[in-house]
Order: sequence, then structure tokens, then C-alpha cells
Amino acid sequence: MVSGSSDQSFFLHQIQQKHLMDEYLRQTYGQSRSDQMDTSETSLPTFLADESKIKLESQTEEETSTICSVCNDEASGRHYGAFTCFGCKGFFRRTVRANKVYTCRYEKQCQIDKVGRNICRSCRFRKCLEVGMEPDAIRPDRDKTGRQKNPRKSTTSISSCKSSHDIEEDRKSPVSSSSSHTGSVDDNLQSHCETMAPSSAALSQRDLILGTLLQIEKICAEITDDPKLQSSPQGINELHDIVLRPSLLGERSPLNYDATSVVFGADDLCGGIRRLVIMAIDYVNTLKPIADVCVEEKVILVRSFVSSFIVLTTVQKNVVEGKAEKILLPNGCYIDSSTYLSSLFASCQRDLSWLDLKFTSIKDNIVEKLNVTFDRLRLVDQEIVCLKALMALDPNVAGLSENTSNVLNIARESVQNALYLYLAERYPLNEAVARFGKILMLLPNIAKTGALLSMTLQLGRDLRPDAKLLDLFSV
Repeated sequence: MVSGSSDQSFFLHQIQQKHLMDEYLRQTYGQSRSDQMDTSETSLPTFLADESKIKLESQTEEETSTICSVCNDEASGRHYGAFTCFGCKGFFRRTVRANKVYTCRYEKQCQIDKVGRNICRSCRFRKCLEVGMEPDAIRPDRDKTGRQKNPRKSTTSISSCKSSHDIEEDRKSPVSSSSSHTGSVDDNLQSHCETMAPSSAALSQRDLILGTLLQIEKICAEITDDPKLQSSPQGINELHDIVLRPSLLGERSPLNYDATSVVFGADDLCGGIRRLVIMAIDYVNTLKPIADVCVEEKVILVRSFVSSFIVLTTVQKNVVEGKAEKILLPNGCYIDSSTYLSSLFASCQRDLSWLDLKFTSIKDNIVEKLNVTFDRLRLVDQEIVCLKALMALDPNVAGLSENTSNVLNIARESVQNALYLYLAERYPLNEAVARFGKILMLLPNIAKTGALLSMTLQLGRDLRPDAKLLDLFSV
């Protein structure tokens, strides 16, 4: 371990590089990166405070009556047994009256809120039922009773033209339903309401989130160590030390993706992986709310996240540098189809063919699948940083406290909403929804390759005695 004076010099060396990040985090969360949370009670980011209160605090009926029970938008009153907005009221009424049947494309796990309520009609209708909306409360003759200043055109003839097997699957954009019922004034109104631009507050929150994530990415890529302050990794007995001071694991050398030479030996491969691990730890130490959790939970999150981080960062650089046929490492080396572990660890006296098979699977997943998919989607920086944050902010990791899981879940949903709003502003609604789904579907593919990487490293841990580095990879 380094001396106290060396510790002070180290942090003084980093303060200029982190100052700008602190300013972003103050604006976004109401406190700086250096403000530490009380480990007994996790504080919630201020830009998520309203949403967290809805989800985590008990409310009186008077308070909940102002919020739509389905999508958390502003409620207009009690409709069909639950407090809802006009949009969800109209959606529920039309669905019941037309006997529509929807099918979810995403395993019935879609997030229904003010931003994403139009993504899946199946999950939206199911949530209507879950919050207590009663189909029997809808009067079938409602449009034909009472005095109406502007009576609506009867839809009986339209309904009679429908075939008996008219089952609508949720395979089209949500706005397409309005065009299939042109005779209904309500459907036209619903189409207008659901395609309105988000509020300025939502857009402001989106910009803050994206701006913060982009700045975190920049800091983690540019932060380096002063060689004079570099300490020896010998004598480290706890992962806690490494997570709090990642430079103890190795030097934060400048990132170099020039790919000037193929990986020649074990030192090249292990050095590249080590640098990526350090960058992953820097990332979780800078990203709130993870930066504020206790060190024990931070270690848990690092171990669950580091392999996926390595895969995503590597694929990102492969595509950006225009070398999708290779796997680039941050030390200027690259891996190609001719690279095998048995050749890198030639001094080993045992058969490594079984490890070569694992290593080949990792290479194939990255080069033939992920590189190709990322290159086809042409992901921009805003989409990449959201994808990376969604991986890190995993509330379902085993070993986390309930409070931490709740905070991570709220933060993750906010990043998800920011990503959707970003796409909705740049693409037609149909394309935005489709692209949003494609980006989210990258997460399991990245996690699968990351798990294979962790397994391969653990199986070959006796090839390179580096216990603390390998202990950061969970299996």
C-alpha cells in the first residue's frame, strides 16, 4: 500500500480531471461525486425524486388521485374504477368495446409509463386491469345515450364489417391503430394526443442524463496516472482496496487503439484486459448512484459488470476504428482469427486445446455477431453510453440490499426513458420504437459473451498467477 502523502498526491493529481464531472453531477443529482451517501439509507438522485416517491413511498388516496395509476401521467379523475389520465381511459374503453386482443413481443415485461406507454398495447391493457379498471363499468350504449351537442356518427356499420376472427397482434407501431378506425372521432383524438411532443421538463431531464453519461465516458477514457505516484500492486489482500483505488491493480496508461501489432504473448493479452478492468472500475466509481453505495456492494456490482463492460467497450472500438474483423485492445495490440491461447501460453506444459475452443467462441461472438450488429445499427455515442449505463445499473444482482436495488432500478428506468426520448426526437415513431427494441436486445447478447469470457479466464487462472485480477470476474 502507498503512504498517506502518496495518497494525497494521487488525488490532487486527479482533481482537475474530475472537476467538470462534479459540476455535471451537482446539476443532475444535487451533489458532487465526492459527497458520500449514508450507507444505512441510500439517498435518491434529485432528478428522480418525484418518480421515486411514487414507487417507494406510501401515499394517501388524495395524493394518488393526481397520478394516473397506469402510466404515472397526470390523472383526470376516476375512470372505470381507477384514477387514470384521459389517454389511458380512452385506450381502455376502445380496447374493451372493440374486443381487441393484443400480443406482447417482449415476454410481457414492457415498462408502462408516460414516455413508453405506446410501445406495447398488450402490457398497457394488462396494467389497466391490474390497477383495477373494470371492463364491466363500460356502458356499451354510452355513445347513444344522453343529449349530445355534436352527436357522433354511429359505428355500428363499421363494426359489422369486421370478420369474426379479427384479432389484432401488437406487431405494428402503436399509432397504426388510429388509421384502422377512421370513422371514430376518439381514435383520431387518441392518435393526436399520443404523438404529441414530450414536455420541456422531460426533454431537459433527458439532456441532463445524456450529457452526464457522455461526460463520464470522456473522463474514464482520459484519466491517466502520474508514473511518479504509481504504487506497487503487491501486498493487496482485499478486492475492496482495488475497487476504491483501481490504480493499485495497474497503471492507467493512455488508451491506444491503433492496432499496430497482433497480440504476441501473454503479457500483451493480460495487459489489455487489465487496462479494461481498471477502466470499468473507474466507470462505476464515477456513475451515480453506484458511486455512492457502500464498498461491499460496489465490489458486487463490479464483479457482475466488468466482463460485459469489456465486451461492449471492445466492440465499440472495433466498429469506431473501422476494424470490425478484429478485436482491438487498449494497449495497441489486436486479436484476429490466428490468435490462440495455446500459442500465447506456449511455455505451458499441458494441453490447452479445450481453452482454445472457449477462446474461439469468444472471438466468433464478438467478430461475427456483435461487431456485425453494431456496424449495421450504426450506434451513436448517446446510444452507446445509455447501453453501458443500463448494463451497470442492474438492480437484480444477487447480494444487493433492497434499498440499493430500488435506487438502481429507478436510475435504470430514467436512463431507459432518456434513450427512448432521444430516439423519438430523431426518428419517426415506428422507427424509434423498433430501434429502441433492437438496442435493448443487445444487452443479453453482450452478457452472454461476457459470461463466456469470465468462465474462460477462471478456467485458465493457473496459466497466469494473478488472483486479484481474476477475482474481479464472477462466474
